[in-house]
Amino acid sequence: MVLANGNVDVEKIRNITYLHEFDREIQGPTWGYPTEGAYYRDASSVDSIMNIRIPVFAINAEDDPVSLRVIPLHNPSLHFL
Repeated sequence: MVLANGNVDVEKIRNITYLHEFDREIQGPTWGYPTEGAYYRDASSVDSIMNIRIPVFAINAEDDPVSLRVIPLHNPSLHFL
């Protein structure tokens, strides 16, 4: 399916090393995103997290490369460990 997408460059796929490169070369073109940043914004759960109204206790590793602690925590219902 990926190779059937005319927007995917097979040579660039062979040189992918990092997740963001995969997202730039495969996910974006496959789903119609112009950049990996646009893909990340739509895939992000930040808007949903900030709308939580019941207490939630979330656990994630500080060194998790996918779920970084970059969310400004202005939600009193959300607690991270």
